[in-house]
Amino acid sequence: MKRVLLLSLAALLAGSGCIIVPGNARSSGDITFNWSFQGASCNQVPDVAKVRITIPGETLENAGVFPCLVDGFPGVRLNNFRAGTYSFTVEGMNSADYVIFSKTGSVVVDGNVTVNVDLDGSRAETSYAYLTWSFPALANAANPTCAQAGVAHVDVSFDGATAVRYPCVDGQTSGGAVTPYLSSGTHTISLTAVTVDNYPLYAKQGTLVTTVGVPSAQGYALDWAVGGVTVGWSLSAASVAQSCASADLTNVYVNFQDAAGNWVYGQTGDEQACAATNVSYDYLKPGSYRVYIAGRDLANRLYEPANTSNLPTVTVQAGVFPRTPFVVALVRK
Repeated sequence: MKRVLLLSLAALLAGSGCIIVPGNARSSGDITFNWSFQGASCNQVPDVAKVRITIPGETLENAGVFPCLVDGFPGVRLNNFRAGTYSFTVEGMNSADYVIFSKTGSVVVDGNVTVNVDLDGSRAETSYAYLTWSFPALANAANPTCAQAGVAHVDVSFDGATAVRYPCVDGQTSGGAVTPYLSSGTHTISLTAVTVDNYPLYAKQGTLVTTVGVPSAQGYALDWAVGGVTVGWSLSAASVAQSCASADLTNVYVNFQDAAGNWVYGQTGDEQACAATNVSYDYLKPGSYRVYIAGRDLANRLYEPANTSNLPTVTVQAGVFPRTPFVVALVRK
């Protein structure tokens, strides 16, 4: 791994200190990269949050990624290269790791050498935007934070491309989340807010307008991507109604089968106390579900719907969370 010396202005003014050797022998040395962006400095292109250097065949410290400005100067010194010719790519990236400037070239190491790289970009043809987002009101919060909404990340796709993942909090700051560089004009945008386990809770489809030279700030109110259902159960044996106590039934297992035949809670179901009777499930994807509830009494006798080949069906709608129970009749088999 190449050791990196982050340059200060004083270090750069000290010179390269080239080693002179007799004859045609070449010397190993350090490579100093200084960068600019179509003639502009880091201060003039604040969108450049970091610079990445790639040298094929060489492993660089920090994975070759450095701040645009180090001690107030745009450059790094990479130490201990053997004599020879090296190709390189230098890229300027924004805070979302989107490459907005780049340059390729080569350098000959024969002692210490300095490369001044002016990166190319397409700033004249592209722009970007600052995104903010919000979530539907909850019982305990009119304008929920990411934590209150249970959201860890927001995945944003522009014009159907692979989504860019942002920490949720980026879109709830005053500045907002910075988009990649996009061509000027109107774009489609898709936002999906997910939990730490990548389960989608909220979503939004819309448009995003970018204008050259005028980065816009645009906010999106995400809608629910899930809905809910409250289920309950009744018990009977030989057509006689029973309570959980009289049926000697301690627990039941609740499950939902989607239209594709997949069980939401695996093969076993979600265990609930029989006495609970009404249980709310608020994070189901919209669609139609077959509901299966079952339990066994202390004598290991099975309670389940009378006709398991024609299970009762419930429809889940995004943003709808009914509290009136959908009751499933369980009979002792």
